[in-house]
Amino acid sequence: MTNKDVSRQLKLLGQLMELHGENPFKTKSYANASFQIGRFSKPLIESSESELSSIPGLGKSMVSKILKALKEGILEGLDDYVTATPTGVLEMLDVKGLGASKTRLLWKDYDIDSVAKLLEASEKNKLVEVKGFSEKTQEKIKEAIHFKNANLGKMLYAESYALAKSIANEIHALHTDDDAVFLSGELYRKDQIINIISFLVVKTDAQAEIEQFLASIKGGVKIEISFVDREQIEFSLLKQGATQTHLDVLDLKGKDQKLSQNEIYQKRGLTYVIPEMRNGLHELKWQKKYSNNQIIEWSDLKGAVHNHSTYSDGVNSIEEMANGCVNLGLSYFGIADHSKTAVYANGLSVDRLEKQWLEIEGINKRNPNFKILKGIESDILTDGSLDYPDDVLAKLDYVVASVHSGLVMDKQKATKRLLKAIEHPATNILGHLSGRLLLRRPGYDLDYHTIIDACIANKVAIEINANPWRLDIDWTYVYDAMEKGAYFSINPDAHKIQGLEDMKYGVFVARKAGLIKDRVVNAFELNDLLTYFKK
Repeated sequence: MTNKDVSRQLKLLGQLMELHGENPFKTKSYANASFQIGRFSKPLIESSESELSSIPGLGKSMVSKILKALKEGILEGLDDYVTATPTGVLEMLDVKGLGASKTRLLWKDYDIDSVAKLLEASEKNKLVEVKGFSEKTQEKIKEAIHFKNANLGKMLYAESYALAKSIANEIHALHTDDDAVFLSGELYRKDQIINIISFLVVKTDAQAEIEQFLASIKGGVKIEISFVDREQIEFSLLKQGATQTHLDVLDLKGKDQKLSQNEIYQKRGLTYVIPEMRNGLHELKWQKKYSNNQIIEWSDLKGAVHNHSTYSDGVNSIEEMANGCVNLGLSYFGIADHSKTAVYANGLSVDRLEKQWLEIEGINKRNPNFKILKGIESDILTDGSLDYPDDVLAKLDYVVASVHSGLVMDKQKATKRLLKAIEHPATNILGHLSGRLLLRRPGYDLDYHTIIDACIANKVAIEINANPWRLDIDWTYVYDAMEKGAYFSINPDAHKIQGLEDMKYGVFVARKAGLIKDRVVNAFELNDLLTYFKK
């Protein structure tokens, strides 16, 4: 079991205990354990009992249960609670904004025991009759259900890629040839949301066995497979991995089937289009204007500048995070812990911020060949202001300004709020600007063109937040913003060392839009980055 598996089981057990009316103290202990395990950086399976006992809030009994779960694959008692709970009620726990206590109330007192019944009640204006449910709550629940239903059977790129690689290894084991299995379709194009996991496989005598294996995989996203001759792999990858609009331009013919992809483009008087850009939006315009420029690659990044440490809600210390960057071949690291308004994330008071600066200065003196920058992720307050005095903000190397609360806004209010933050002289990067979480919640509505223009005018870099759940700003806005003169910062928003590697997902987003290296500020050398931040 991974740490995430244990954390999820602890959370679910706590929810189910609350659902069935167990002691609130006990249910909260499971919720706390879930949170703490989610923050624990070392794999539980490699941890000793004494190491687990050192985790805050984990008593002897909880540690014992976790150790037993690691051996048996499931927390003791979880199966019993799942069996005692109707399937529909279990599904209700996943509806954003509901929670265990409200689910219990609906189930026990109103006989609402499925998401379908919950949706029906909300659409008939019945939830407002339930104690603790307002019209606003009812509307949010209805929106959450519609959003969830619209995304059934879909997966994030990061999740589906991991699953696809695991499946590909199994297919390889059944196949008689090496280098015979290829990811195609949406995965080949690195779309942010995957509807179908597609494979291209060189024809083999083991075809029936492979198809039987794929048929045995239950649930989740749809899986499809195509068997082709080896000399047709390149053609088939192109045909399956491009949108119809892109294919209409190429007008592929049967005689193209044995050509390389590069030859297919050259034959039509075009330069090669990378798979990520085969979206049918702006790739041909890009070729005319930017073909002599270098599209950003992972190896171009020099540093990561939106990250968190144990000072706020991160898992690792500043020095540990910085060493993680060194191990990735980066030359600088920017810490941008949460600001004082983010009390839920242990946001930093001015005193704690100044204490952090002293620690950073000490580390930098000990390691002159690697630079840690002093930043902050400052909350954009409801009126658009930042939450430190100007004299404090002025002492930082840079400021990432982000919205974390008050996410329910109309287009005019959201745009006005962000504009004020962008126009603040201290703001250097606009963080995850739409506030979306893919497959979890949509972003707030914005006038993107106005926001992008303001970032350009105020020399504020637009973040491409590389967290797989965010990938925000959406790639479809990046090309036009680049055309206007915008700069970007590809940030992992890492809360632990492993999260630093998420920057690769941000690079995929940037490449889909054709973002060139020269417009990515954390592809700058350190002095050039600091010059940009000084505006």
